[in-house]
Amino acid sequence: MLLALDPGNEIGWALLTKKGKLIETGSIKPQLSRLELVAALEVLPGDIEATQIAMEELIAYGTNTDSERFKVEGIIEYWAELEGKTIYPMHPGTVKKLITGKGNCRKADMRRALKDRVEIPGRSNAHIVDAVAVGLAYLIQHEDFLL
Repeated sequence: MLLALDPGNEIGWALLTKKGKLIETGSIKPQLSRLELVAALEVLPGDIEATQIAMEELIAYGTNTDSERFKVEGIIEYWAELEGKTIYPMHPGTVKKLITGKGNCRKADMRRALKDRVEIPGRSNAHIVDAVAVGLAYLIQHEDFLL
């Protein structure tokens, strides 16, 4: 199983099989305290089953929210270390290129490309969609996913 994460203002997550079947998705609000965020991560469905964790790398844009986003990333890395799991970083441009064929596509292009490969629940926000994309891109890059 693969747990894919999209950290940021909200943490989108997706649990996928190695063949790219979407098992479950969700999101976590990182406005929680650091300890509450670690506790929320510990109860993710993929926590026990996931043998791999893929996470979208954060890119600094020089905004005031960058420091908060990087704190969230650090907390996720801390949690993974506690769980004895390795995080495999995925650059956003790489994710876009592997999913759509273009490294600079829009969110709508990503969602359309994903619909051809996996059924994303209708309630999914942009963070969940990004997590699904990260997971599938990881599987494609590591040749675990059959196109």
